Amino acid sequence: MKKMNRLFCILAGVCMIVSILAMSLGESSGKPAAEAPEEAGLAEIQGILDVQPVGDMEGMDLEALTTALAENAFGEYYDPVSGFRMLYPSILLFDEEEKGLVALSDDGNIRMTIESTPDGGQLSVPALMKAVQMENPDALIREYTDPACFVKETTAEGEYRIDFYCLSGEWLHHVILTCPEKEKETIIPYVEYMIHSMTNDNGEQG
Repeated sequence: MKKMNRLFCILAGVCMIVSILAMSLGESSGKPAAEAPEEAGLAEIQGILDVQPVGDMEGMDLEALTTALAENAFGEYYDPVSGFRMLYPSILLFDEEEKGLVALSDDGNIRMTIESTPDGGQLSVPALMKAVQMENPDALIREYTDPACFVKETTAEGEYRIDFYCLSGEWLHHVILTCPEKEKETIIPYVEYMIHSMTNDNGEQG
């Protein structure tokens, strides 16, 4: 129950951010303020609903859909050593032989890897971003402040790839999502939720 409440809170938080932005857009466009956030929130999660149905959605409002997503569309990853925690698409299943660090879709086309490395608190997001950008000058890079992280998007030889770099405490967490380029619309809707769910509780090694 605690886990489900946490998932709901994270998803609700992302939807709230979208709703606040939509409210200002609604005011400027002349659309009733009460309608704009609801419609924007629904649009935000529609991509995930297309991939991960949550049953009969008729009559559901945004809060009900968010709850349904928390119950069906996401799993929660947790590393007790580093304390790193995040949501991930439930269409991925972790390979037990890979010690919980590799997750795959049923057909194997979508792959996620997770690596947490102690850095002694020496790295910073700007410095790491600069190094990654120098190595990948054509990559699309976006920075976030909460949590302190950035993502890198690349496409090469028919493969779409998203790298998440998240700094927390004295750890660097590197998450990689890959899929065939033609299937990238399957994973893109999950990206913002994954980013905003990334937290760290210090874990066993601080």
